[in-house]
Amino acid sequence: MKITDPVGGKWTVGRQVGAWPRLSRAMWALEVMPSGLGNDPISAVIAIPFFALALILLALALVELALLLVAWPVALLLRAVKVIGSRVVVVNTAKPVGVWEKTGKVRLRQDRFSTTVLEVETMAGSVRLRDAIAEHVRQGGDVMDPVVGQWLTAERGKVVSRRTKPDPEPVKPKTEPA
Repeated sequence: MKITDPVGGKWTVGRQVGAWPRLSRAMWALEVMPSGLGNDPISAVIAIPFFALALILLALALVELALLLVAWPVALLLRAVKVIGSRVVVVNTAKPVGVWEKTGKVRLRQDRFSTTVLEVETMAGSVRLRDAIAEHVRQGGDVMDPVVGQWLTAERGKVVSRRTKPDPEPVKPKTEPA
């Protein structure tokens, strides 16, 4: 679920269904390709290394996807018999902020502040926790509030990992000199 809190912060709250979070994306293959190449032979020579890199990234993404598809039923079975817990992932991203570039143009920047992974004992508990955290964040709360700790205790869960940026304040837009 994508949520905006009362002060404009963006949050994503969801359940991790796969055996592990995806580490590669097929879109990365398209992002490495240069834009604006012409039809001349020099452009073709320039594009060859980028095309090779794109093929490698695409192959890695497809191999990881195949491994996830093979491991998914095993992870689902292990979660159903409570050998491993179900995970809820909460990502806090910044409001888009205007940042001046050296060229004098303003671009929007959106960066991740924190990623918190919570693990609970049952799949139903992860759904309840996800919905409760989503509503709590929608009303202006944070994932590390004491009420979330009480919900984790009730669902027999724990915080698995929490990664934060060292500077949680977004870069303030710089004004051009007058």
